[in-house]
Amino acid sequence: MGKAVQNDTLAPPILQVDGLNIEYQGGPHAAVAARDVSFTIRRGEIFGLVGETGSGKSTILRSIIGLLHQKAKVVSGAIRVAGHEVTGLDQAGLSDLRREHVAMIFQDPLRALNPVMTIGAQLAEVMHAAGLRDRDAVQRLIVGALERVGVADAALRMRAYPHELSGGLRQRVAIAAAMIRSPELILADEPTTALDVTIQDQILTLLYDLCRDTGMSVLLVTHDLGVVAEICDRVGVLYAGRLVETGDVARVLTAPSHPYTAALLASMPRIGERQSRLRVIPGRPPELSVPGCPFAPRCAYALAECGTIRPVLEPAGADQASACWRRDQLRTCLAEEVSVG
Repeated sequence: MGKAVQNDTLAPPILQVDGLNIEYQGGPHAAVAARDVSFTIRRGEIFGLVGETGSGKSTILRSIIGLLHQKAKVVSGAIRVAGHEVTGLDQAGLSDLRREHVAMIFQDPLRALNPVMTIGAQLAEVMHAAGLRDRDAVQRLIVGALERVGVADAALRMRAYPHELSGGLRQRVAIAAAMIRSPELILADEPTTALDVTIQDQILTLLYDLCRDTGMSVLLVTHDLGVVAEICDRVGVLYAGRLVETGDVARVLTAPSHPYTAALLASMPRIGERQSRLRVIPGRPPELSVPGCPFAPRCAYALAECGTIRPVLEPAGADQASACWRRDQLRTCLAEEVSVG
């Protein structure tokens, strides 16, 4: 599948995240969820944020739209959507942000949709919140949105309740609810996790086509590098709440510049190859409070300073950056690790 970016790379980004630090507070010690995270998303681009469970990717996603858990707090950093500062907005400001610029697709559409309201009534609420009250106009927009995401017999499906639809149809409805107001940015929190492989492919193709046709941008959170390879233009790799690598998808997935990215790629099963056991990343989950590189205890290439001095994200080639002290020296062996993984 091709890539979706249509806009000039010099155009102002739709999303800028600069030095974002998020903590979960309330206990004797604050738990770090994101540390010094910075990335941008250009208009018309699909950006993948990938990481294992607990890496902080969903927390970062929710901070953009002001949906953090009550114990989570943005302690520093800046988030700008379409040039507007998001951090520090009150509820009225967040409502304006969600109405005018950003929409979200949640991981489980059955929980995201109201079980006691029909599909049509829920989509109508979205339009009413945007100030559109004309009943006929609202119905036309709803039918059009459902048809656009591939819901057959849209006028009939409007009268259905969420439990009467399949998982794939529910996710299409969730996407229709997100894009019906033509947002500039869609936040997608693992939107294919609960679906079978065939439906996953359909949903990913739908997101790609919407991005291509409308020029909207997508921030896609996932733990699946295969999903990233299929539809994303650029990717950010998270480990222990920190971005360890970012860049063009093709470059990052074929020539990684961070050992963690290479280890993830090497552990993926490959079609046509027979292995008695899959490769794994040795060691235990990271300590979020370590002073140096959080991956150092599990890294085969770590130096002494890796455990004491935290590397920062720095350029590692054209449209690629890595938070590794040995990014330049390791390029060849990391590429070989991926190719033989």
